[in-house]
Amino acid sequence: MAGSGVGEGASRGAHVATGRALLLTIVAIVLGVVLLQVGSRAPTGVRVARNAASPVGSSALPPRGTRTVHEKTTTTTTLPRGSVTVVVANGSSTNGVAAAYTTLLQRDGWHLLTPQTATVRVPTSAVYYAAGFEPEAQAIARSLSIAAASVTPISTSVPVTTTGADVVVVIGPDLAAKAPTSASSTTTSAPTTTTTARTRSSH
Repeated sequence: MAGSGVGEGASRGAHVATGRALLLTIVAIVLGVVLLQVGSRAPTGVRVARNAASPVGSSALPPRGTRTVHEKTTTTTTLPRGSVTVVVANGSSTNGVAAAYTTLLQRDGWHLLTPQTATVRVPTSAVYYAAGFEPEAQAIARSLSIAAASVTPISTSVPVTTTGADVVVVIGPDLAAKAPTSASSTTTSAPTTTTTARTRSSH
């Protein structure tokens, strides 16, 4: 009987030891899983930095303090030449130059009025334009090699009758010297003032 009790006690102790070992194994596995999950998370209070590169298709904002400059494009349109009325006046002492340049500009497609004679002689050629016709005046000036600075708005100082004209071209001695060969004598030169002394006859 004593031997049987000893055998049962040893068997019971073996079962308890096995149960404890299994329990410890399970606890170790659970702790391992918990520690693995905790280790994969970012610590509290720490922000995970995003990839510095912007995703494809996203619009990156410029750094703070950077000023973006947008270029402004200005488009200048010109009217059809046939719809722009031009008058040429001779402000030089050379006959026929207004008619010659009138013919020249007509060939370029502009609508020309009858050439005129300026009321005074001018030192250099100039182009004048009505409101809204500066681009066309500049185009005519370039074709005649007149400086852009000599292209100005029509005013009361223009020595020409400007009625009905969008652009006025006054020919000076610079263009008169190289007038087209088709110049004729139908247009007179700008008038000059001549003073003649009068003598009283004695009776």
